[in-house]
Amino acid sequence: MNALKIIQKTAASYNFYLSEVLLQNFAILLQAVIALSLGNYFNSISKEYTLAGLMTYYLGVILINTFQRNSCIREFEQEVLSGNVATLLIKPVNFIYYKIIKEFAGKLYYVLINFFTLLAIIIIFVAIPEFSLGILLRGILILPITIIYYYIILAIFLYLALFLENVSDLYRVFGMTAFFIGGGLVPTSNFPTLLSYFPTQFLFGSPLEFLIKGTYTNVFWFIGYFVLFTSIMLILNKYAFRRLEINGG
Repeated sequence: MNALKIIQKTAASYNFYLSEVLLQNFAILLQAVIALSLGNYFNSISKEYTLAGLMTYYLGVILINTFQRNSCIREFEQEVLSGNVATLLIKPVNFIYYKIIKEFAGKLYYVLINFFTLLAIIIIFVAIPEFSLGILLRGILILPITIIYYYIILAIFLYLALFLENVSDLYRVFGMTAFFIGGGLVPTSNFPTLLSYFPTQFLFGSPLEFLIKGTYTNVFWFIGYFVLFTSIMLILNKYAFRRLEINGG
């Protein structure tokens, strides 16, 4: 089963009602207003972004954060504890790969349905985001790379669920940390320089800085983290299958 078939199957299973879409858009709009207020406060000190630039920054945060909000770790944790994980092994695809592609498909479907409506609402009620051909091209380049980087980290947490208990709580701590000090709440230029070397920096701060300004902070650190996390994921994949075989999977 290839990724496209998993995406098609997942999209076919989703049903969005108008009330649900409006409620989700209102919640994200409220988040954007609060974030923009905080951003304006810090921006009045650093003068780093224009109002339009800040709005583009927070639209990027909303888009990236949509892919990072998930329940698949909790679900997978329950499957491991109940023993139902064995049913995933009969699928003609790596079970973690299947989980991640399914999760991605759901988020992509949500973005396609909601994002342009949300963009229109933000333009009407908040501010017009900064836009140019350069921002568009940089977005096409950096957003997929950032999402792949996140899903590699997510895969590590999913594999850890085979070895540890309460991984979902550990992931929740990671997610909150990534959002607050990684640039999800305010641009990371407002934080101490040391934080710019943390792996969380590359989930929001650096890619969004590249999106708007065309400069990527600590790009070699990002490459190093990308290689490191990919290596950890592959090692865990190898031992995860052994663990399942030992346990009778």
